[in-house]
Amino acid sequence: MSTGLENLAYLERLEHRAAAVVQRAFRRFMRMIFWRKYLVATKAATSIQRCARGYIIRRLVRQWVARRESLVTKAQAVIRGKLARDAAMRSRKFDEAAAADVQRVFRGYMIRRRARSGRRERAAIKLQAVWRGAVGRSRADREFLELQAVTI
Repeated sequence: MSTGLENLAYLERLEHRAAAVVQRAFRRFMRMIFWRKYLVATKAATSIQRCARGYIIRRLVRQWVARRESLVTKAQAVIRGKLARDAAMRSRKFDEAAAADVQRVFRGYMIRRRARSGRRERAAIKLQAVWRGAVGRSRADREFLELQAVTI
């Protein structure tokens, strides 16, 4: 019977090894299925993340470009405004200088005209005074001479 027991023990060992081989093969199969599913899920998640990141970055770049263009436009407007104000200031200074020159020339003309007119008036007054003096002296001389002629 010992052979029967040995056979039984041998069969049990064989069955035990076979069970271990089957379990190892099953576990390997289950690991392979898990890793396939994991790789598919990971690939899908990576693809979704790549698409989401691309969308987010494109949106951020679009906002950045719009903001930059807005700032550039604003900077250009500020610079153009400054340049226009400077040009207007130079033009105004030129106009003011030209107006000052015109006013200076006109005032000089008016003063010379007034002076000339004053000289004429003074000359006319002097001429009138000389004339009236001469006429007055002539009349006084005549009256004197008439008085002298009568007394003789």
